[in-house]
Amino acid sequence: MPALRTLGELSVGGAVQRPKPLLLLAYLSLEGRQSRARLARLFWPESRNALNSLAQHLIRLRPLGAVLREGPGWLEATVTTDAHLFRDRLTAGDARGALDVYGGEFLCGLDVPLGAELEDWLLGTREALAGGARAAHLTLAEAARDGGRSAEAARHAEAAFTLPGAAPLEEPELRRLLTLLPLHSPLRGAATREWREVRGPLLLAPPRPPQDTPARPEVPIVGLDDLIARVLDSLEARKVVFISGEAGSGKSAVWAALRPHLGGVPCTSSVALPGDAAAPLSTYQRTVDDLLRDLRARPCAGLPSAVESRLRTLSAQPVTPDTFAAVVALLAEVFPRGGVGWTDDFHHWDAASHAFAVHLTQRAWLEGSRHSVLVAYRPDELGKPYRARNAALVDAGAAVEFRLPPLGREACEALAQHFLPGVRDAQLDALHRFSGGHPGVLRAVLEDARARGDLPEALLVPPGPTRDGLARRIGSVRGAPLDVLRVLALGVPPGQLSVPWLAALLDRPERAVLDAVEALTQGGWLTRAGLPSGALAQVVLDGLPDLTGAHLRARIAALPAHGSAVTLH
Repeated sequence: MPALRTLGELSVGGAVQRPKPLLLLAYLSLEGRQSRARLARLFWPESRNALNSLAQHLIRLRPLGAVLREGPGWLEATVTTDAHLFRDRLTAGDARGALDVYGGEFLCGLDVPLGAELEDWLLGTREALAGGARAAHLTLAEAARDGGRSAEAARHAEAAFTLPGAAPLEEPELRRLLTLLPLHSPLRGAATREWREVRGPLLLAPPRPPQDTPARPEVPIVGLDDLIARVLDSLEARKVVFISGEAGSGKSAVWAALRPHLGGVPCTSSVALPGDAAAPLSTYQRTVDDLLRDLRARPCAGLPSAVESRLRTLSAQPVTPDTFAAVVALLAEVFPRGGVGWTDDFHHWDAASHAFAVHLTQRAWLEGSRHSVLVAYRPDELGKPYRARNAALVDAGAAVEFRLPPLGREACEALAQHFLPGVRDAQLDALHRFSGGHPGVLRAVLEDARARGDLPEALLVPPGPTRDGLARRIGSVRGAPLDVLRVLALGVPPGQLSVPWLAALLDRPERAVLDAVEALTQGGWLTRAGLPSGALAQVVLDGLPDLTGAHLRARIAALPAHGSAVTLH
């Protein structure tokens, strides 16, 4: 019996492409036996012939086999879902196993019109499942903290705070979270603000991690020397610097590596969160709060009383473009010689904040501002209008963009020696090939290996934020690029691989295959050998539906080499 995937996507074996029949199946699977009349009213509340619509959708489920059982006037599902497995593991106290199953928000990306009652069910179920995932992250964070694994505790705490689809944090959860988030975490400021909103203005200081919590191990920053030099040159020229890279590629490490080179230059920082995109100018509210916090915390804050008064006034006002322009003017007054601002996770900015930021940047550049800005984001998650505005700044000479490259063999060795002193050359070669030079994958594998005492022969990406991030990236690939990526992940023998062979295998024009390979190469999905890294291939195959995988393997076995083998990149 096929298992229905509902966490992160809605799919089952690839046989049914339309989402509404699968939504019907998901509802029956989770809610149990239902009357036909109720299903018809729930799914087609405005239809004059809802029962006929129900019958048509049941026909579309027939290719899946016996996934439904029916009786006089009722229906029930016989298929299991990943949501069932997730709940079962939570009930059994297996937090890590539950998170292995949790692939993302319930029915994420579902794009079908819903009636009010069905939408309430979907959102309520999504919220409940995400709440379970958040509880699992907090449980694992506390276990890691108690076991002295501070880096792992911080990762789970940060994942709990930023989990999409979950309800706002209640006071008990916030209290647990604030005892787990390290004081240096970029999310601690946002969590503290939420605590104050929940507890009110008369709150004493929010909870802090215990003083005897082991410090996060200092991990060396490797492979960035050339990039840091180029970024410093761009900052000296007062350009906006865009740092782009996928999740875990080392964007935050760039800022950490830059700080020692900036000497006494005043620096401010802010971080955007996934929920920012939903409300106009919400990112500016967060950014202004962070700026004002930084200004108040400065050792040099013998600020004139007039400036203090303006700070208090600005912090009490709702953020508008005019308010933020006033903050920028205040920065220029407080730091007349200029400063450097860092903004992380720019892809989460709301559209209104982004549009005004570009306008303000262009104006500041034309007026010869002394302030410099670094902006980090994930290119795959940056919307088309955002990319166009960034490109306009680059074309005007006001900005420059640096794409983070994968780490080379030497940098990989430096990182491996930090976690596993004495690691062997053969292990390093295998690790570099497996990771593709992805810093997040390297760290995840090495931290897991340090806990084990050695690198295993069969390398795996351990469950956690890095693996989840790769799965989310893969979920954004569609059409011919996804087909090509799946075939390459299956490990086709090099002598068999060629563009004509791929075109014949996938029943697509050769031009479409070439365009797909180009898109995968430009997106950083393929190594110089024209293949996905072992880590990426592993996560691609984890998400490959069973029927699709079986079909592709059968096609690969049956199709002889077609044309001469080529390097695809």
